[in-house]
Amino acid sequence: MSSVCVIVPLYNKEGTVTRTISSILAQTRDDLEVIVVDDGSTDNSAEQVLKVADQRVRLLRQKNAGPGAARNAGAAQADSALLAFLDA
Repeated sequence: MSSVCVIVPLYNKEGTVTRTISSILAQTRDDLEVIVVDDGSTDNSAEQVLKVADQRVRLLRQKNAGPGAARNAGAAQADSALLAFLDA
């Protein structure tokens, strides 16, 4: 179980999502998980997430329901007691 879960709601942020994930993974903590929730993106955002070769990163997909719903979906899947939220 990771001590911190970073939840990233994602909607059409193909140009920034890789930098967002890289920033999270560059932290000094190794015991973290990253849940990216694709909220129905119509660009290649989800494909950019799938290119990240780190087992701590998970991608969830849902129909577009807004950032709040994406945060809630990520929180429901988190294995950590502490949650952090970072937009893509």
